[in-house]
Amino acid sequence: EPELEEYLRQAAENRLLIVNVESVPAMNALDEILAVPDLDCVLIGPHDLTCSLGIPERYDHPDYLAACETIFSKARSKGVGAGIHFWGDVQEQRRLLNLGANLLIHSGDIMLFQKHLKLELNALRQGEDRSANEGDQIKVVSI
Repeated sequence: EPELEEYLRQAAENRLLIVNVESVPAMNALDEILAVPDLDCVLIGPHDLTCSLGIPERYDHPDYLAACETIFSKARSKGVGAGIHFWGDVQEQRRLLNLGANLLIHSGDIMLFQKHLKLELNALRQGEDRSANEGDQIKVVSI
């Protein structure tokens, strides 16, 4: 169907094809993955990758860092973006960029929400000894 083909061609121009690499089997198949036509980026899932490597959540482990560097390097050498979703501190994120990542998903919606909510609750608590009306105490409780 020519109309469908044209629709798919135009739709594909405005989309990214990103494939997750989250396991040792995915790493072993990385050359095949990187050969997929029109692949824009591979994206490391750090939690799943560390579990697959047998080092759950050990984001500073040399095996994990070496795996990240290998994935980033292979992807970049094929002209494919190399990304990671990582929520650690800025120094850890910079290390991943230095290892070769050129896409960094900095945080997550729930984490950003919690961080902002905590800041606001702390600001409210600073005034918890003040009264809304004389004699009424303000108590800020988080759940």
